[in-house]
Amino acid sequence: MTEYISYYDKFEEYKYQTNTYLTYSFKFLKGLNFKILGACDSNARNASNLKRTYFQYDSYTDSPTPPASKPIYWNDNMLFSRKDF
Repeated sequence: MTEYISYYDKFEEYKYQTNTYLTYSFKFLKGLNFKILGACDSNARNASNLKRTYFQYDSYTDSPTPPASKPIYWNDNMLFSRKDF
């Protein structure tokens, strides 16, 4: 069956994460250090779901009956990003 006829359940997620740490010591001043700490996180998600209903054949009346309910569709999107420096 194809997605159009039956149903589908799709889920995609992408995650990114980076961290940086840099230390520099000055030669002319003993004990003096310069430090930088950085981070970058990102998360993107897309989820969707479709449930279809069908016509059913009624053998008593010898005719198709319409679906009892409507198709159900939902979609969930999320985008998360964080930067620390």
